[in-house]
Amino acid sequence: MRTPPSLPPGKTAIILAALQFAVQKALRKMNGELDKGASVTCRIAVTEILSRVGHVTDITTLTASILHHVFDSSASIKQELDVHFGPKVRVLVQELAGNTHLSQTEQMQDLLDRVPFLSPRAKEIILAEKICQLQKISKDQPENWSPAQTRGYMTWLAQIVDGCRGANIYLEDYFDELYEEESRLIRGMKELR
Repeated sequence: MRTPPSLPPGKTAIILAALQFAVQKALRKMNGELDKGASVTCRIAVTEILSRVGHVTDITTLTASILHHVFDSSASIKQELDVHFGPKVRVLVQELAGNTHLSQTEQMQDLLDRVPFLSPRAKEIILAEKICQLQKISKDQPENWSPAQTRGYMTWLAQIVDGCRGANIYLEDYFDELYEEESRLIRGMKELR
């Protein structure tokens, strides 16, 4: 696999500024939650996968990947994103934002309904995010999940990825390999029981 190109210093500074902005926003939202770094580390992991696996060098996509979980519908966040990162990043962050007023199940369905209509950049970010989520359940499956629950979640991840097909073949192929590997592991767990 070829090594993706490095970002020029000016673009690296933008990425670091986006990371700092995301960390500050996440820290304000935490209010003593147990897993304080999960959101930030997830954003970093998604952006790293976009760059390393997906060969994405587009600064707008990488910046929005870091920032898309800081979005809320307030005018102040829109203005902050415009001022610090420009309207292209703000529009992409806004496109990725789901309706947080819905239940978790409704949010999952909402994403499934919306994903085929997202821009190619948004789809790349979603692909990298679903790779991270698949890797997470592979490494640290929730203790209270049965193999059937894990398979159901994996099926949902695959449906989201199917809605993103055509956006980035590298990310799609990587997800497919991980999915097949995880599916074999789950089948093996079922056979052991």
